[in-house]
Amino acid sequence: MTLFRLSLGCLILFALSCQKKNIPGPAGPQGPAGANGADNLQKGPLQGTVILYDTLGKPLADNSGATITLENTNPLVQATSAADGSFTIVANEGYYNLSIQKQGFGTMRYLRILNTGTPTPTKLGAISASQLMPSGYDIKSLKIDSSIQFGQPYLNFTAFLANPRHLGSDLLIIYMNDSTGVASGHNKFAWIDTWTQINDSILTYASYPWELAQLSGKFTNTSNLYFSVAIINPAFNIYVDEQGNSVASSAAKASPEVIVNNAQHKF
Repeated sequence: MTLFRLSLGCLILFALSCQKKNIPGPAGPQGPAGANGADNLQKGPLQGTVILYDTLGKPLADNSGATITLENTNPLVQATSAADGSFTIVANEGYYNLSIQKQGFGTMRYLRILNTGTPTPTKLGAISASQLMPSGYDIKSLKIDSSIQFGQPYLNFTAFLANPRHLGSDLLIIYMNDSTGVASGHNKFAWIDTWTQINDSILTYASYPWELAQLSGKFTNTSNLYFSVAIINPAFNIYVDEQGNSVASSAAKASPEVIVNNAQHKF
């Protein structure tokens, strides 16, 4: 019995001493290449020229200091305009939304810009941004009256300046929407036209003769329309955002909104 136990113990020790050990061997051959990633996209320069405008709508001699950004890039791909407005951005091929920003100017956006990603620069051409109209051009209030002419309803607008002055520009923008928040970037339609300055405080636009259906089908079934107006830079910049809203980037502070019933689906 003692001999059997001794032999069994030796077998166990022998078995433990013969267990495998993980000894690394030589490296195997290189595996197949993986799928193409973003780093495999072609890169190329995107070139353009920024033109900056003052509050009178005149181009500035110095177009430097504007930041040009390719939106939704990580990290952000940006460039700064030179005195002559020129800039170059090197980026992957593809479509981009591009924005122009400078302190004191309205942010301007250009959507779906294609960069071909080729060594030959993609030419964007001239893009612009205009100075924001100063607070002296703010609209304090807006009044809208209706009238019937030739059997059709017309709208008459009266805007009151927050700071009485004789305007160098009589261009006003009329913002329209089918919900509150008009003039805050949520405008389904915007209309720019020449107004008449009655005195240093009052501007009028009469009469507004167009049915909204002629301007935008977005208001066909709207019960109420929301209006607001603002004085806009003569070199005005307007773009339509991803939601179809009209955004004016170079206007003064807009008036409080006014609600107009649209029961006739006209005004």
